[in-house]
Amino acid sequence: MIFLLYYLLVGLSFGEVRYVLPEEMQRGSVIGNIARDLGLKVTELAARRARVVADGTSQLCELDTSAGNLLISRRIDREELCSQASVCILQFQLLLEDPLQAFSLVLDIADINDNSPVFPAPEIKLDLVESTVLGRRFPLESAHDPDLGTNSIREYKLSQNDHFTLEINNQINGNAYPELVLKKALDREARNEHVLEINGIDGGNPVRSGTASIHIRVLDANDNVPVFSQRVFKASVPENAAIGTVITSLNATDLDEGVYGEITYSFSHLSDTMGGVFEINPLSGEVRVAGVIDYEEASSHELDVQAKDGGGQASHCKLIIDVIDVNDNKPVIEIKSASANVAEDSKPGTMVALINIYDLDTGSSGRVTCSISDNVPFSLVSEVKNYYMLVTDGVLDREIQSEYNITVTATDAGSPQLFGVKVISIVVNDVNDNPPTFMQSQFNANILENQPIGTFVMTVTAQDTDDGSNAKILYHISKETSLGLPSFLTINSDTGELFTSRVFDYEQSVHFQVKVIARDGGEPSLSTTCTVNVFIMDQNDNAPVILYPVQNSGYIAEDMVPIEAPRGYLVTKVVAVDADSGHNAWLSYRIIKATRSNLFMADLHTGEIRTLRTFMEEDEPKHTVVVLVTDNGRESLSATATVSIMLGDGLPVLSELLEFTDESQGSENLTLYLIIALSTVSFLFILLISGVFYFKVCRRGYIYRSSAASLPVFPTPYCPSSFTDFSRCGTLLKDDRYDPFLTTGSWRGDFRFGSNTDTDTLKKRSAAYQKNTLRRLSTDRASLKVRGGPPHPCYVIKYSGEIKLTREIDYESSPNYEVYLQAKDPWGLVGASRLMIEILDVNDNRPIITMASYSGKISEDSPVGTVVALISVQDKDSGRNGQVHLTIDENIPFKIKSSLRNYYTLVTEQILDREKRPSYNITLTATDEGFPALSSRKVVILDVTDINDNPPAFNKSVYNTQIMENNSPGVTLLQIHATDPDQGQNARISYLIIESEVNGNAISGYFSINTESGVIQLLRSLDYEQVKQYKIGIRAQDGGSPPRSSNTTVIVCVHDQNDNPPQVLYPVQTGGSLVAEIVPRSAEVGYLVTKVVAVDVDSGQNAWLSYKLQKSTDRALFEVGLQNGEIRTIRQVTDKDAVKQRLTVIVEDNGQPSRSATVIVNVAVADSFPEVLSEFTDFTHDKEYSDNLTFYLVLALAVVSFLFITCLVVIISVKIYRWRQSRIMLHSSLPVIPYYPPRYSDTLGTGTLPHVYNYEVCRTTDSRKSDFKFGRAGSQNILIMDPSSTGTMQRIQNEKSILDEPDSPLEVS
Repeated sequence: MIFLLYYLLVGLSFGEVRYVLPEEMQRGSVIGNIARDLGLKVTELAARRARVVADGTSQLCELDTSAGNLLISRRIDREELCSQASVCILQFQLLLEDPLQAFSLVLDIADINDNSPVFPAPEIKLDLVESTVLGRRFPLESAHDPDLGTNSIREYKLSQNDHFTLEINNQINGNAYPELVLKKALDREARNEHVLEINGIDGGNPVRSGTASIHIRVLDANDNVPVFSQRVFKASVPENAAIGTVITSLNATDLDEGVYGEITYSFSHLSDTMGGVFEINPLSGEVRVAGVIDYEEASSHELDVQAKDGGGQASHCKLIIDVIDVNDNKPVIEIKSASANVAEDSKPGTMVALINIYDLDTGSSGRVTCSISDNVPFSLVSEVKNYYMLVTDGVLDREIQSEYNITVTATDAGSPQLFGVKVISIVVNDVNDNPPTFMQSQFNANILENQPIGTFVMTVTAQDTDDGSNAKILYHISKETSLGLPSFLTINSDTGELFTSRVFDYEQSVHFQVKVIARDGGEPSLSTTCTVNVFIMDQNDNAPVILYPVQNSGYIAEDMVPIEAPRGYLVTKVVAVDADSGHNAWLSYRIIKATRSNLFMADLHTGEIRTLRTFMEEDEPKHTVVVLVTDNGRESLSATATVSIMLGDGLPVLSELLEFTDESQGSENLTLYLIIALSTVSFLFILLISGVFYFKVCRRGYIYRSSAASLPVFPTPYCPSSFTDFSRCGTLLKDDRYDPFLTTGSWRGDFRFGSNTDTDTLKKRSAAYQKNTLRRLSTDRASLKVRGGPPHPCYVIKYSGEIKLTREIDYESSPNYEVYLQAKDPWGLVGASRLMIEILDVNDNRPIITMASYSGKISEDSPVGTVVALISVQDKDSGRNGQVHLTIDENIPFKIKSSLRNYYTLVTEQILDREKRPSYNITLTATDEGFPALSSRKVVILDVTDINDNPPAFNKSVYNTQIMENNSPGVTLLQIHATDPDQGQNARISYLIIESEVNGNAISGYFSINTESGVIQLLRSLDYEQVKQYKIGIRAQDGGSPPRSSNTTVIVCVHDQNDNPPQVLYPVQTGGSLVAEIVPRSAEVGYLVTKVVAVDVDSGQNAWLSYKLQKSTDRALFEVGLQNGEIRTIRQVTDKDAVKQRLTVIVEDNGQPSRSATVIVNVAVADSFPEVLSEFTDFTHDKEYSDNLTFYLVLALAVVSFLFITCLVVIISVKIYRWRQSRIMLHSSLPVIPYYPPRYSDTLGTGTLPHVYNYEVCRTTDSRKSDFKFGRAGSQNILIMDPSSTGTMQRIQNEKSILDEPDSPLEVS
């Protein structure tokens, strides 16, 4: 029903007409007849150029001057114009000219039911656990209907179901929303989802409704509901709070675990007006400002917050947010008492400073709270109002942080919140709570023997993280050393340098330990201990000592040699020892003087003296030979031995004393060659037998594979056109080829998602207001009357003549008004006057700050004076009230410069450094000169952009690391890290190795570094014996342009492993000498027999050798020195002792695990060398064993060779015989009797056997390379019996393919 209802208010004397009309009227519809309602003539409207002017709204109506009707000019939508306001008033003015006259037109827009209820979402999803208790309520989003009154939502209806009902929950503010109530228990196993339909129905006529579906998913039991810490949360927020300001943080807990314990927060039943004002973090529950908050629009907001866990259960609470006005006084912080220093061992609760906080404001704006910066071990304690004590809240540690800059912040409760900041610097005093620490618990040092007293050994260094005297370290040697001799070394107490305090002798001691104590200067002092292992290194300070022949000044023993002795005959042996160790004790022998220089020679290493030729008649019967014995030291030492040799006639010549070193070596070589020859012939023989057997098996399988033929088929290969015989054994290969096709460029593919952005249309609001007009004066007595004219805010009281305001006046709208007055008495006499009203300006407008030009970014290398922003400041007031000054915060590198009137530039005042401060929050304050002065603030955020002005910096200039030798390649050595305070690409660091060489090889061949992470890895196994230390240069380079870099050094110390066994230098183990050492029968106890000389290429304790006697002919006769390897007698030698003594000495190092070597020492107990020669004839058993081994090897080689040659001859003979037989049959004219092999038969009676083809299909595994191999057709020989008995044999070439014979049996294997 379309209706039109209008009426006049009060009367035409007040110049206002009010019309009530429904919304959504058609364009051109008549609202009312203005001419009739205002008492005007229709012709007067056109003559006086009447027109309708909108006041604050768009032009919605127009005047028909021909009929005097007010018409609808465009669609009127009450919801668009007035939103949810209960009364929708539109104000218009009817203006007439000649004379100028104005009438107020008021349109009251009545609501009609033109909008259907709409739910926020067409589908509502709920997740309910099956254990949900009956009667549980689940709030639903209410439908929205822009209509008012009865046209708005009246009721909700739920579709028919067995489990749920619908109830309406009415709020305090009059809003209502539906709640879903569970009336019957859920069973997920019976039904795991429910789909319901809810209808929102309004009360209009006709009735309109909106529908939404409810999709309920039944989940397994989630027996705990999120619980808010309180039912109602209250918070306040200033009306000018910036977007993103945290209002409060809601907290709900859920005792469940996992996904059921994960809580998400959301608003429910949120109206359109508040939807863009507040937002809540779904994870943390923080409520933030999302839009503009206006205290004048609403002083408080009531929000429904839902906390929902992962199982779908939810609980609700109310959040009441009060919007409060701002205050203008910052809190003041005064330090009443402060101590700049605090000891690091101060107990928690120690007072550091007393702080007084006050605010000149009153009420809530004067209530001040005080806080300090986070992550500091301090807290504030308040026992008296506005007084706070800064006390320690935790344990202090000066070594972690020696100074704290504590920011004390005082914040009032006003709106907006103002705060004061003060920084208190506190220095933590050191106490002696850290002992010195050594870099290593054990140190190893090597020192040569015979070094003078005071020789520098090494430096041990300890560090103390304390400060001052507490970090001053003194070193001293502990009296509790392993040997109980602290006088071995002295130490500089200040530097930790160790010096020798005596001369060391390697032959007496090779190793000792001392303990060094580092003690700081604190009270009480703290100390730590390390162990220093000192290894004495041998020097060549001992000359060789001749043991045999005994060199007495009065007598020299003579050695006898048969005059018939041949060349190479062993005459005697010079035995000498050296007290040194290793290479320094390795002796060499040579003759420096002899009676005849061409008669005798001395073995270089064994000292054996042998003949160079046979004796002749002219040779002297007595010869003297002087042998020089030299050690292998860097500066070699030597000794000489004089040997007296007598030629004896009639002495037997012992063949065992002939030189057989070369013979033995030749025998060993012959044995090796025999073994190689026997292995080779045996391998060839086995290979021949295996080949014959293999070909026999292959041929038999080829001949007898098919059984469907009648005549023997000679195995000439037949190859169909699509096959080829590659193996030459009747096996046909059939290959297939296929090509895989893949897509290319797939790395460039991606899904292009288009963005769908919904733009909210802001509804226009019009404020309805009414203007008071002048009342008509009575005519029954003298009165004052206002004449028609321009609108003004005044009216006259008709009897007293007082002029009063009808509305607020604004100087900025109009600085003066002109009022026409008329006075009339009861007799009709009239008087007129004009009243001029001047408006005085008051300071009622705050300055407005506008950023005319501002980018929000500035480069950190910008010079001083760079313009950051152009700012416009305007004030609507006039005079001094409109004069504005712009200021900014202090302590920032910017300043304000005035460029033009009301325009300012923000420029840099100092050099910027992004690494110190990446952004600035600059508060612009504009203040006018009015009284009271008004001001406004605007906060702009300025980001400092980065340039590449900082090179990467390593944590250390030198990195030290250690690794054991024989490591596995790919082992991670260490990770280095460099930092770059720049940003983005300028801070992206790449690591690389600076090329250098180690032993002629590039360092990059040993180590590699990950360019991104800085992890250094080993590329090969390291060997301590080759290189003991590596120095790697590492460069860190950023990604700026141009790039910057810095270098560091990584020192890799290779630790020794016990990977080398000892090597015996003496006695030489060649097997060429029968007699090694000689002990005279007159030897006393402790007589030095010989010395075992060994070395170990390892280092430290791994090279510390010990000698033990493992086996001996007589263990009670000899002993071996544990450290020097000297073999001495432990008792007097007697005549009962065996002449031949065999000693087995084991040389063992000190590594973990230890490695060892053994040496056999032959010792003869005799006064002279010739006496013992006959006792050593049993040394020939090794030679006899070698001869027997050689004999058996030759015999085995002969047998295997005979068998091999025999088989080879037999195979060749058989092949020749078969070839000759085939030739005889081919050229013979005799009839050939058909031979039928087993499994063949002549089915046709013609003597022709049907041929059968046998082939194998072979396919390659690599199908990408496969294809079909086509070969030409082969031929087949067939034996044919001539029916005329001529007995001829023909060779028939069969050209027909096997695939063309349908009856041919085809066998595929």
